[in-house]
Formats: sequence, structure tokens, C-alpha cells
Amino acid sequence: MKQKTLAVGCCVFLGFLTLACGSGTDPDVQPDGGQDGGEDGGLDGGETDDPLANIRAVVVNSLGEDISLIGNDEESTVSLGVASLGQAPNQIMARGSEILVLNSTSNSLQVLDPETWQTLREYGLGEGCSPFWMAEDGEGALVVTCFQSNELLRVNPEAAMDGQVVVERMDMPAGSELSPDDPGAPGFARPQGVLVSGHRAFVTLTNLGANYFAAGPGHLLVVDLSSWTQDRLEPLPSLNPVSIAAAPGGQEAWISCASFYDGSGTLERISLERGDLLGSVAIGGAPGKMAFDSQGILWAGDSLEGQLLRYDPANTTILDPVLLCPSNYEEGLYNFIADVQCDARGQVMAACFGSDEIAWFDGEAQDITRVLVGDGPTSLLLIDR
Repeated sequence: MKQKTLAVGCCVFLGFLTLACGSGTDPDVQPDGGQDGGEDGGLDGGETDDPLANIRAVVVNSLGEDISLIGNDEESTVSLGVASLGQAPNQIMARGSEILVLNSTSNSLQVLDPETWQTLREYGLGEGCSPFWMAEDGEGALVVTCFQSNELLRVNPEAAMDGQVVVERMDMPAGSELSPDDPGAPGFARPQGVLVSGHRAFVTLTNLGANYFAAGPGHLLVVDLSSWTQDRLEPLPSLNPVSIAAAPGGQEAWISCASFYDGSGTLERISLERGDLLGSVAIGGAPGKMAFDSQGILWAGDSLEGQLLRYDPANTTILDPVLLCPSNYEEGLYNFIADVQCDARGQVMAACFGSDEIAWFDGEAQDITRVLVGDGPTSLLLIDR
């Protein structure tokens, strides 16, 4: 197993990827053809009109600033370095026939062709934005959180390179609006997760001080997308909200809150009608990215112990965690789960940031499969065919 030292781990701050070191890459650099892949960097698997038909998952590697592919063949063949990305990529998403990647330190949205893995377009989102997360707004645009510039953007991912990419900007709440613990030292919103439901966007505000420690409670901001106005700002009973995920049925959502990164993490349940708080679960750990499996179980990656936290909302039961990415501090390895995704077949897949592994298994955590990918896997796109 490859190991990453704590010195490299300095690129991870407070358990989530917001800033990263590294020299970055030129988005126009040609891919190297991958490892164990075809000449185009993909996986050979017969004639098909779907370039992702033979792919199980697309992996964004934050420290390597590139993409790895995991095949759906029996050997789960991995192709390395099939596409070059910008600096410190955060999130990958499929949109129609294109692949979108947010690059945090490059402050850009990169659009790739999954057939050739060449960059089609790369849009600048503004100096200092540090884009963290994106979601489609249902009208052809993207809603993007800017962690450093404390903004919410509406972005046109099909704009001409000389056209208007950022259609609208919105400053996040600040100062006394964020209920600071010390009124003389208010924090910054530091928006992270975003979820779109109907005409509303639900945004998690971390509320961090200048030292990047919690300056007060986390908040949920509800934005009316039809008027591009702030509809509601709701303080949360927890600190450091990270991710937000819609529950099956689309009536509710859950917010992961890492608290003090001391094992006291919580999950906050909200209504997607207006953003009302419905309940809280003391899940423990430091939950980050989340996903629901086909049985309705909520899985959350732990930034502390490299484990997957589990909660059964239907039976209001905290299930035993699954340890996937153990750290080895004696050897200088800090490991955590950077992303988790679930598919319709009942499989759960997670990215182990420190050990450069992707691991997956069925919902009962049987027969765990592991493969090595690029440096610092941080975001997964499951190809659920």
C-alpha cells in the first residue's frame, strides 16, 4: 500500500479539502495514455457509443491533479492519469455528455470530453473564489459555492469562452448575521455544500474565524433561485456543517456537521419545504461527504478515523461504522474518507485520501474490494449503468 506522510497531509485542512498545495497542471496538457489502458487513456471493452460503458468509476485525485478510471471488468483495471486537471480539484459531476470538475486553487470550472479526456473548456470563476461544491439548478445552470470569497455563483457551463460565464453572484451573510460567539470577532460564512430542490438552493455555511476555527454555530442558508435572493438563514445546533444530501423521496435532507473534529459530529435533519430543522443525531466522528444507499441507509465519511459512519433513518438507529481507511500515525499516515457514493446495485464506494485507495462493497460490508488510484483521491463519479 502506498503511504502519504503527514507532511503531505498538510494540504488537508480541518479534515476537508478547501486549500491544497501543489504546482498545478496545464489543462491543455495531453493525457499520458493512462496505466493499463488504451491509447486514449480509457479501458478497452468493445465497440460502444457510450464512452463510459466499461467504467465503474471516475476518480478525481486532488494532490495528483488528475483523473483515474476504474473499469467494470473482473479485475477492476485502473487507468492512471487519463486527464490533467487544475490545481486542487474538489468535485466531479456528469452533465449530459460532458464531465465537469471544480478546481479550488485554480478557481475554475473545467469541462472534459469523456471520450478523449481532453479539456473542452475551462472557465475562471473569479480570483479567490476557491469553488467547493456545485449543483444543477434545473434550468441549465450550476449553483457553485465559493469557500474563500464567501459567495454563491450561478454559472453557465455552456458559455462561449468570451461570453458571460458567471451569470449571477451573491455575497454570503456576514458579521452579526452569523451569530458569532464573540461579537467583536465575527467569522466568515465559508460556504461548502449546496443542494438544489425545486426553486430553492440549500447552502451550508461553516462560519469560520480568521484562524479557520469555528467562530459560532454553523448555518443553513436557503436561497430562492427564481428571484436570486436569500429566503432564510437558519442557525444550526452544531458546528462545522460540511455536506448536505437529499433523503430518498426528496422531502427531507441531512447535513453533516464535523463539530470540533473531536468525535462529537452530528447529522442534522431538515425539511426541504422551507429548511426547518427536524431533528439531530449524535453520529460521532467528524462526518463529511454523505450518500444514501438503495435501502435508505445514510453513509457518511469520517474525517477522523477513516471509517464510514452509518445511520438508518427509517428505524432511527445508528449502525456500526465500517473501518476502511485506517491511519498509521507511527508511520506518518493520516487517512480519512474524502468521498462516499452509492449505486442502485446496493454497492458503496469510498475514497481513502491518505492511502490513495478506492474501496467498495455491498451494503452489508462484505467482500471489500480495494484498488490503488492517483495521489489523494477526493471525489468520485459512479457510472451506474
